[in-house]
Amino acid sequence: MIDLGYDLYTLECGSITYYLQLLHDQQITIYHLKKLNPFVYQFYAKRKDYYTIKRLNLPIHYIKSIGPLYYLTLFFRNKVKLFGVGIFILTFLYMQQHLLNIKIKGTQYEVNQQIVLKLQEENIEYFSKKPTLQELEVIKSFLLETFQDDIDWLNIYLKGETLMIEYTNKQSYSIKEKDVRPIVACKEAVIKEFQVSRGEIVSKINQYVLPGDVLVSNAIVSTFDETKILYPDGKIYGYTWYDIEKEMEGDDEGEAFSLLLQEIRQELATQLSKDALIDKENILHFTQDDSTIRLRVHYTLIEDIGCKGDINE
Repeated sequence: MIDLGYDLYTLECGSITYYLQLLHDQQITIYHLKKLNPFVYQFYAKRKDYYTIKRLNLPIHYIKSIGPLYYLTLFFRNKVKLFGVGIFILTFLYMQQHLLNIKIKGTQYEVNQQIVLKLQEENIEYFSKKPTLQELEVIKSFLLETFQDDIDWLNIYLKGETLMIEYTNKQSYSIKEKDVRPIVACKEAVIKEFQVSRGEIVSKINQYVLPGDVLVSNAIVSTFDETKILYPDGKIYGYTWYDIEKEMEGDDEGEAFSLLLQEIRQELATQLSKDALIDKENILHFTQDDSTIRLRVHYTLIEDIGCKGDINE
């Protein structure tokens, strides 16, 4: 059977031949004829033949209808369902013509917020009508001009019901005068490692150095005994030492130790660069004198000890 819609009937008779001929004369095609008992037959007919069969006034009884065409007919007869479909279609068409989201791909939070405000001033916001290609170009030029100090490149386009805005940050180009002075030790240390990309290393690993001692020279002698001044660049890591002591009033040694150690570590952190590492932490003494508790800690650190400076004479 083709999937349009069919009615199920039963026919009560002693001889089926007469009724088959009668249906044939009316150009009614029957499907799946089945004998239920000696006097009852069952068959299917197309949905379109329903009224023709009803007019024949034969001992044919309608049972039920099947098929998508029938169910579709029932659906459209139901006004409530039809109204719901209409609302759905109208909502879908509305959504297709309006913005449901605005996405900004950029790393500057304040700029993102300002872009949203500027779009709202141009009546571009959630559930507003989608802008045309020409309107997008106008908005793009407007945003580039407005945020020219913050943005180098910007693109704006529609992706479904979403307005996409992408931009790259403004690159600041500044030419710094190169410091050709040698790299010297900033503090007392023992050299651990060199990470030098330019310049002549004149110190050694495990060498003890004082502030001002030359670590990387800015002069190099060529094979022709010509001295060239270079731009030394790199990092020199060394072991450095710090002793920090703190005290407080109290009697609870356990609580005092924790608080004092925390204060010492906080003070140490303020004296170090971001890439400094604590190699060792040793408690030198922890004493209580009357109601005063003292804690002294020795630290061995690994940090960049090089800086541009004058040679220690």
